[in-house]
Amino acid sequence: MSFADDSFDVVLSLLCLHNIAGETEREIACHEIARVLKPAGTALLSNYTNTAEYAKALAQAGLNVEKPKSYLLDAYGLMWMVVAIKIGL
Repeated sequence: MSFADDSFDVVLSLLCLHNIAGETEREIACHEIARVLKPAGTALLSNYTNTAEYAKALAQAGLNVEKPKSYLLDAYGLMWMVVAIKIGL
């Protein structure tokens, strides 16, 4: 991403990351999300498939994964969600 480090208070990814081909590329995307989050910022990622790989990548990038397996039932089915906070002031 062409954004500076620590640019955003919140990064919201709803049903997006599964469109990135390859687990390594999705891991890179999660690391980029962590990079652009401000300290104490929140990342919320969701998908209709298991989000465990996102939780793992965000934790590896230094975020505190607070809700690695949250669920929300919507009109299309069960949505998996990850909530992570960037540690810092």
